[in-house]
Amino acid sequence: MRLAAALGAAVHRGTLLRLVLGLPGPAASAAPDVVGVDDFTLRRGHIYATVLVDAATGRAIDVLPGRHLRRGRPRRAPGAIQVADRWHLWHNLAERTPKAVARHRACLKQIAAAAADRQRPSGPMRMAGDTAGILPSGRHPATGNEGYEHNGSQTGRISAAGGEVMEPTAGRPDADAAEFLEFLERCHDALRQHTSGNPRPYLELWSHADDVSLMGGVGGHQVGIDEVSELLTAAAKTLNYETWSAENLVTGFDDTFGFTVELERLTRHIHGETEEMRLRATSVYRREDGAWKVVHRHGDSLMTVEIDPEGRR
Repeated sequence: MRLAAALGAAVHRGTLLRLVLGLPGPAASAAPDVVGVDDFTLRRGHIYATVLVDAATGRAIDVLPGRHLRRGRPRRAPGAIQVADRWHLWHNLAERTPKAVARHRACLKQIAAAAADRQRPSGPMRMAGDTAGILPSGRHPATGNEGYEHNGSQTGRISAAGGEVMEPTAGRPDADAAEFLEFLERCHDALRQHTSGNPRPYLELWSHADDVSLMGGVGGHQVGIDEVSELLTAAAKTLNYETWSAENLVTGFDDTFGFTVELERLTRHIHGETEEMRLRATSVYRREDGAWKVVHRHGDSLMTVEIDPEGRR
């Protein structure tokens, strides 16, 4: 009807339908060697039909009501070979794969757990007191310096003075320790920038996994990178400290997890007077895709509590 209107032909739609139905059908031809069969919908979820197409000529042979696709050879053509086109093969595979994986999710967890058990190191986690990250030889793994102590740029302190190192039963390569210590240095520098008002470098070191968490000095707790990012960003706007340093009490790490326990000291000048804040901070790190990430931090004010021999404060 739209074409008739465009051509300026005034005609009723019933007349057009009778003319179309009155057209002679295609001439009879030999049975096609290859037939394409596919179903389609006339009204989604309610009315379907099946179209038969001569694959050689591309002409429709017939349209059958309903769905007539069947698996296997049709009963009236036992010698026919049923094939599937490439698009349907990939489409069906993509559609079925997530369902198959979901059904076997428990099996995948068992396989992952077994693999983790095989990769777990036989020795205990490397730990140290004031000598966090120092190798049993007393050398810093990255520089080789003995009696290593770092106090530069207010990025924290890792000292070998007066400490004792616990050596694991299974030795770890120096490169592993160097990589972990380099990440801790980045964390220290990022925390210095965070406490001076710039949260971005520290946030970039956090994992984006759903299980990350934060327990800050303001109370409460945050779970998930969105909540963690919101609080850290808000905190950076109010801190504005000029210096940040950390005394490392203990550090440990293995192939997957690491942690630090530190005493942090922040200072700033207000009206000519120095204001200081002391924090006790515990951080947990996890290796993800070959890189260390922060997954938890608990930091709150350091208070001095005196307890007498009888247990009274």
